[in-house]
Amino acid sequence: MEYGSGLSPASGVKCSSVLLYLRSVLALPAFVGCHWFQYSDEPLTRLLTGRITISAWSQARTLRMRKWSPLQRFVEHQAGAPEKIREALLQGDLEGAERMMQSLKTAAGDIGATTAQSAPAALARTTHEQADPGEIESRWEELAKVVRDLVADLKHVLMPKKGKPAPARRPPALPPVNPAQLRKAMNEIFPLLADQDPGAEDCLIANRATFRFTFSSEAYEEFEQFVKRGDFVAALEHLKKAAKKHGISL
Repeated sequence: MEYGSGLSPASGVKCSSVLLYLRSVLALPAFVGCHWFQYSDEPLTRLLTGRITISAWSQARTLRMRKWSPLQRFVEHQAGAPEKIREALLQGDLEGAERMMQSLKTAAGDIGATTAQSAPAALARTTHEQADPGEIESRWEELAKVVRDLVADLKHVLMPKKGKPAPARRPPALPPVNPAQLRKAMNEIFPLLADQDPGAEDCLIANRATFRFTFSSEAYEEFEQFVKRGDFVAALEHLKKAAKKHGISL
């Protein structure tokens, strides 16, 4: 480290502080460059130009550490927000869901995550307009992906470099679909599939939210594609398996 007119040895404390500072800024996702203000004891008459006292450096480091707080709070409080919002919507608690969406939007704004701000806003508009359940589900899936990816990125920045990262937490199980509603939807689409009736696609669209919760995500995508392509035999087999899983006789 340079002092006065030349180089002089630096103490272990000072070297450790330099390394700590450099490692911290290197972990920032928007890091471009950094500058280390050399410091020494403060003269009685004035501060040395371009220097910072040990006391002032400690204060500056405290301010820098506070910068992590909103990121940590977002990970701790908003990681499970999409599932909570979905559960509230399924239970018909629109007011509660909108409060959680607003909280998520505000938290995303606090850390400058614009995409995570717009996703809950889009879902809120869709639910407020009482759009088709399939459209609401599509908006929710977009929100869940945005939050999931953002939380993964933040954990990568915040977590210690040593050791392997903890496995991603699986989302909680979705509330079960209304059995009467499910039985009604299956009984409506079953004869349409059996008779190779193109009206099966209209039935699927009208009951999309119900069928989506009936299958796994991958199985539902396959079922929907079979119906849209007119492959009613394959779609019927998928439906029978789902019906058996839920104890429904067709």
